[in-house]
Amino acid sequence: MVVGSIYLLDLAVANSWRIYVMTVEDKLDQLQFRRSIARRYLKNVGIERSDGRRRKPSSIMPGMSQDGVGNFPQKLPSQVRCVVYHMKARWQCKKCIKTLCIEKGCFEKYHT
Repeated sequence: MVVGSIYLLDLAVANSWRIYVMTVEDKLDQLQFRRSIARRYLKNVGIERSDGRRRKPSSIMPGMSQDGVGNFPQKLPSQVRCVVYHMKARWQCKKCIKTLCIEKGCFEKYHT
């Protein structure tokens, strides 16, 4: 069962790479493509902190917050900590659902 699952995963990645090569101008070789998938997966899973706790993975796919589409500030009824500056802020991104300061430029910094 596990061997079959690994084979299917490998086949899916190989097919994804073939589609990627046909559609993208700046091409990665297959090894680089596989490494980029692994990095994104590991980034999504979360990183273990030094105190043994795990960081909560982002609720949005990597790169989606930086695509420049739909990132609009929304005022919150109460203050929450900014994810960049770690001070209290009243704004969050409608798309990412992340609290960000507008005054200190955290909203722009987070999305670039």
